[in-house]
Amino acid sequence: MLHLTLLSTLLLTTTLPAQPTHDPRITKVLAGLRPGIEFTGETSPRWTLEERMKALHLPGLSLAVIDDGKIVWAQGFGLRDFTQTAPVDVYTLFQAASISKPIAAIGVMQLVKQGTLDLDTDINTYLKSWKLPPSEFTANKPVTLRHLLSHSAGLTVHGFAGYPLAPSYPTIQQVLDGVQPPSLSPAVRSERAPGEGFKYSGGGTTIAQLIVSDVTGRDPADFLDQTVLAPLGMKHSTYHQPLPDTRAANAASAHTGPDTKPLEGRWHSYPMVFAAGLWTTPTDLCTMGLAVQRAAKDDAYGPLDPAIIHQMLTVTAEPVGIGYFLAGTGDHQRFSHNGGNDGFLSTFEAYTRLGKGLAIMINADGPAGQILGELARAIKAEFNWPDTDIRTITPAALTPAQVTWLTGTYQLKHAPNVNLVISEENGALTMRTEGIPQVESYSMVPTSPTTLIARDGRVDVRAEGDPATPCPKLLIANGRFEATRIK
Repeated sequence: MLHLTLLSTLLLTTTLPAQPTHDPRITKVLAGLRPGIEFTGETSPRWTLEERMKALHLPGLSLAVIDDGKIVWAQGFGLRDFTQTAPVDVYTLFQAASISKPIAAIGVMQLVKQGTLDLDTDINTYLKSWKLPPSEFTANKPVTLRHLLSHSAGLTVHGFAGYPLAPSYPTIQQVLDGVQPPSLSPAVRSERAPGEGFKYSGGGTTIAQLIVSDVTGRDPADFLDQTVLAPLGMKHSTYHQPLPDTRAANAASAHTGPDTKPLEGRWHSYPMVFAAGLWTTPTDLCTMGLAVQRAAKDDAYGPLDPAIIHQMLTVTAEPVGIGYFLAGTGDHQRFSHNGGNDGFLSTFEAYTRLGKGLAIMINADGPAGQILGELARAIKAEFNWPDTDIRTITPAALTPAQVTWLTGTYQLKHAPNVNLVISEENGALTMRTEGIPQVESYSMVPTSPTTLIARDGRVDVRAEGDPATPCPKLLIANGRFEATRIK
């Protein structure tokens, strides 16, 4: 799949553009961050990048933008660490977290192309040092690599916590078996039959890592650095965990929580490198995006095999192909992935055929992550993306009885110590959290007598029950969470 030649590497080696501050689109982006929702009859707010970084207490941010099939803008903002004065630049490394997955999938697909692996063979055929335990869910249908790489294997463990820097870390086998230290996560096991739809599992990606290691006998980080990153021209990136000292000097430090405190030890380490181990820059992510775009257009002279990329960009388990999340069709198809590790958040998105794309990385998690969407929407608007991902909503006018029906205190089912309180304040509905250290408050806009959405789009609520009695239950975040009235 990857043509491992010097020519291919040279073709994809990216020269960073000079900072094109004269480009009026960039000036507009930096002054035009925006929410994901616009309300009819209201003027949608616009913010500068500087004021949003300050409001969100965000240390640093780096971005890169693809337009007309090339990287036209790459720039860093803010600080690598709140305790230091070193600025973020275009070479500053960030943890890509789950954006590691689709790039690792390219490496797996190379082995498929070579015939070393098959997408539809029982994974236990390849696993030597560990086996996925048999279960009622796999009795009639085995888990395959295709399932692992499309999050349709029906496996547990959505994602992983990182490990504080230490002399040693758990083995991948220990991570997969969980249960006890030194693993910080539960065991990766089947919880439904494979092939029954999408269920995100970083645990499944970690099994794919072990398959590659068992079959090739190679260190998984070395395999990906040499087989994927180098040929793609991602020369500032590595999968090695912990980050080698030679690369740490210009790496961003992690900041975590609502107050974005620096993480002790600067960052955590992730031995599950296929799922979360990539250190990279937005420019390198966009370099990867350009290579995928070339292959999608059947350019046989690029470093990626077009047949493999077409397979990766075909939906396997809605909304995922092999590795990438997919949206849209035809010229509007986009491939993407987001990432979130302890103290780092990132987003990557590109069109398959339109020569547009973006990558944004920050060295904080929690509420600071709002800036990713706000900045991405500004980029899409000013660089003429056909899909801007902004929803226009018409607010609904509620009667006093309808407001009374909604207001009250609700207990979250998945977190019994956390309550949601909906109240009316100055003629407007507000929802706040109780029972967690950092109280959050949302200005809620009614969209019908039974549905509310936060003005900034961060959360939506649907009320259920008989309007003749106080609302007994709320469904939050498109039904993913449930809360029951307690008073």
